[in-house]
Amino acid sequence: MGLPPELKAVKNACGPPSKTDGGKHHDSLVAALSGELARLGLSEPGDADMNSLSPSTAGVPWIKRLLAGAGALDERVMSPGSVSVRWVDASFWSADRVVCPLPAGPSGRHAPLVVLGDAAMGKPFYMGTTLNVHLAEVKAFSRLPVIRWGQVDRNSSSEVGGGRPSRFVLPAEQLSVAPYQAYEDRYRQLLSRTPGFQRRETK
Repeated sequence: MGLPPELKAVKNACGPPSKTDGGKHHDSLVAALSGELARLGLSEPGDADMNSLSPSTAGVPWIKRLLAGAGALDERVMSPGSVSVRWVDASFWSADRVVCPLPAGPSGRHAPLVVLGDAAMGKPFYMGTTLNVHLAEVKAFSRLPVIRWGQVDRNSSSEVGGGRPSRFVLPAEQLSVAPYQAYEDRYRQLLSRTPGFQRRETK
């Protein structure tokens, strides 16, 4: 999630802050971050002053950048009265598919299953963009020719492309989801252009 590998490694090795460390209050984001880096052994106490970083901290470029970012938030956005530290784990998630056929019912007809919103995918909450993406996906889904709000189209499952008869003979399962293929394709494109959704093999 964008954290330097060294920071992730020592965080996993040291674990979360104790009640004593986690309960400490600092007067700025920089001070709180400096205290946590010192707890993890990545810097020395007192490194909150970026103009006088200790030799061990000065040799790690990302620490200086991280402290500078926290300092910018202190000055331009936050201006906090009190700051404490805690770790929160978050991740991207995504479904393998958003359109798939359901088993045939008693009538013998297949129906499509379409998932949207959190059931389809999402981003870590701190990024603040998941809801915007969901609204965009619902808007795109609503524009499919097969979607007619408030109406029941009994022929939609036997047509491809929202009303155009197919020139090809498709199995019943594929025929039921064909009108929604554009939504599936859009979903695939979204996953491919967002690094966080690109799954990595775990060992």
